[in-house]
Amino acid sequence: MHGTDSWAGDLDTVRERLNVVTQETRFSLVQDILGHPSGLPTLKELDHVNPSRSQTTIRQHLQRLVEAGIVEKVELPEDRRQNDLPYTFYVISEEG
Repeated sequence: MHGTDSWAGDLDTVRERLNVVTQETRFSLVQDILGHPSGLPTLKELDHVNPSRSQTTIRQHLQRLVEAGIVEKVELPEDRRQNDLPYTFYVISEEG
């Protein structure tokens, strides 16, 4: 049987994640990631589908989603990167 402290910690984590993801811009970004054909959009793609928000704003909200464990930032290894092609992508985490 789980101790109440462990369960309360889990509940706090869930509450924090819900608080993070229910903010309007972050909720929209999560929907955009989930709706992306590969589930791995780039910052540029997220910027394109959110024209009313600046790229800086999108980047800040993505960082908050990453910090909360809802989204993961995925980067290609340097040896797989090509000039002028994106190498950073965002995906919903297992916990997200």
